[in-house]
Amino acid sequence: MTRPAEIEAMIALAKESFGGIDVLVNNAGIQHVATIDEFPVERWDAIITINLSSAFHTMRAALPIMRAGGWGRVINIASVHGLVGSAGKSAYVAALENARTGVTVSAICPGFVHTPLVQKQADRRHRRTRFHRQRRRARNCSARSSRRNNS
Repeated sequence: MTRPAEIEAMIALAKESFGGIDVLVNNAGIQHVATIDEFPVERWDAIITINLSSAFHTMRAALPIMRAGGWGRVINIASVHGLVGSAGKSAYVAALENARTGVTVSAICPGFVHTPLVQKQADRRHRRTRFHRQRRRARNCSARSSRRNNS
């Protein structure tokens, strides 16, 4: 899903094999969690390529086929953060651009799904939270001890 020419070939093969394309489901996605100043550029580029560009390229290739048939459905499995859109921003809201063509474009935002990737993030967050709680307790104990010693 990282090479536009291969995506075009995949869509062409689907059209040839099935006589058209009725439904396209874009469900490829990767992620990396880091603050923006610590986010590796190569991970950002990979995320944009898989999460955004691959969906763009599949729709770019499939929508003309759907329009020619007068019907089609595109389902983009998205994020809980994909709930607001505005016309003219093709990379984000193909639904608005195709509203009057007989083609619907949907985004499904499932929220968290318990997967190994999410579990790793939850475990990491739990360790960080536990560490911060322990550090806070240690500071509070130290502060109480200092107040007692100063009294």
